[in-house]
Amino acid sequence: MAHVPLESIFLVFAAGVVGGELSQRLRLPEVVGQVLAGVFLGPACLGWISVGETLGVLSEVGAMLLLFLVGLETSVDSLRKLGRMPLVVGSVGVAIPFCGGFWWAWSLLQLALPAALFVGAAFVATSAGITAKVLRDLGVLHRAESKVVLGAAIVDDVLGMLVLGVVAALQSAEGVAVWPLLGGLALSVGFIGVTLAVGAYALRKSPRILDIPLDPLSPLTVSLLICLGLSVASSYVGLAAIIGAFIAGVIVAEHPQHKPITLQVEAVGAFLIPFFFVITGAMVSMEGFKIDEQGPLLLVACVLAILTKFVAGFIGARRLGNRSAVIVGVGMVPRGEVGILIATIGRNQNVFGEDIFGMLVAMSLITSLLAPPILRPLLARH
Repeated sequence: MAHVPLESIFLVFAAGVVGGELSQRLRLPEVVGQVLAGVFLGPACLGWISVGETLGVLSEVGAMLLLFLVGLETSVDSLRKLGRMPLVVGSVGVAIPFCGGFWWAWSLLQLALPAALFVGAAFVATSAGITAKVLRDLGVLHRAESKVVLGAAIVDDVLGMLVLGVVAALQSAEGVAVWPLLGGLALSVGFIGVTLAVGAYALRKSPRILDIPLDPLSPLTVSLLICLGLSVASSYVGLAAIIGAFIAGVIVAEHPQHKPITLQVEAVGAFLIPFFFVITGAMVSMEGFKIDEQGPLLLVACVLAILTKFVAGFIGARRLGNRSAVIVGVGMVPRGEVGILIATIGRNQNVFGEDIFGMLVAMSLITSLLAPPILRPLLARH
């Protein structure tokens, strides 16, 4: 049995608490301080945190609980009222950033075509977890802009996995197998639609599903079971586990006792959610990055990453009005752990080296840190 690094667990949790508190004192969203605490304690600075299997699992569970909580404050009816807008925002939010990332890699880095396409896929990602945390902390999850961002993040994940599958297949001699990719897309869309429809209907008609005899906490227990179960199922159909957790939250939100369940999940999340943000920061490593040579290229990458997502979100949400469209555009900007994950896959498959990996990781972190402080005053003034 592997040794559990209790010192590391304590250090990460303490960093999350202290970083979040300092951020709030500086009138910044607490996720900013938590991510920066991870960068400071991780390999980029002090090297006190090494992201191994145990911390990685705690981080993933924390992300799932966060999206589960966000889902608990979102109803099926409110998502249905938005119509096609999340689909438009998510689709445009994949196409424009992909083109921007491809141009950066093809023209400025002069990478080969398959590698440039892979870099474009890293620009596509949107971190639902980071934006969702800011929206929830500000108490604005009920607003249309928040629901558009969360719905678009789901579309982003579905299409982003499709794009990643295509560009990964291009690295091999076999090329792209069209039918398996289309089948995977249909499976993902069907999973989301059927799970939401059937789950919400079942909770409305039979709320006692969450009750277990002799267990006073049974609604919480069964709700967490649904959350973990749909997270696992989501990963099996090719989606991120947090998408399944969000769907589980939307389903459980149909239960009459969803508010007490939310309070109980918040108590559990108070311990686990900080792991997600601190570990995201600790994943940053500047190994192979040379500021004098690659600094200008990184600056261009960050500008492209911010503008392409912002423009895509703004265009897709114009029907809500210019100010709301700006909020949606900013909310789509963070790449976070998803961008870091795609960059890691590219490095591990030898698509590109440590230098480009370092720039993609830095771009993902910078976009994640810039968006939350901008969102807060925008939402406060709206």
